Amino acid sequence: MSTLEQFGPPQGGRPPDPENVGGEQAWAQIQDSDEFQGLKRTLRRFIFPATVLFLAWYLLYVLMTVYARGF
Repeated sequence: MSTLEQFGPPQGGRPPDPENVGGEQAWAQIQDSDEFQGLKRTLRRFIFPATVLFLAWYLLYVLMTVYARGF
């Protein structure tokens, strides 16, 4: 059973109580899990290259509108 399955959604569909210390402990446990770390690593592997690619494309677009009007 994964760590996320172990805790599940909050009971009654209510958001967790900020005063609930157990909720903070549960979050710390989930955050330290290997599964959660893997998800964060996968997200970073996508976000950073996608951001660089978008910025390069946008810079190329701006430069082409200035210098390559006939293109």
